[in-house]
Amino acid sequence: MIGRRSSGPPRASSAPEATVPPDGDSLVTISDPTRSLSRRHVRVAARADGSVWADDLDSGNGTVLESAGGPARALTPHEPVRIVSRDALVLGDHRIRVVRRPPGAPADP
Repeated sequence: MIGRRSSGPPRASSAPEATVPPDGDSLVTISDPTRSLSRRHVRVAARADGSVWADDLDSGNGTVLESAGGPARALTPHEPVRIVSRDALVLGDHRIRVVRRPPGAPADP
């Protein structure tokens, strides 16, 4: 599970293992044919001050933070760490890059 703040109502995936997240969160599902992800793997949250934090939810394969300005390190479950633009989260066999764009900026193709 990857959670993020959302201005709209929470939406659940049609995947059978999906659950409806708490108010203000959005559930993001990732196709995982190698089954390297946990059902609830990581939460990514934007705080009121604009900072973004990642929290491994005690996943089976863990979460690794590849910092743009430092070495990769495994996240300790339930100990949120701040992430910044150009960092990457490695979840099992998947790598997700964090990119912060100014409001209204178009997405990269």
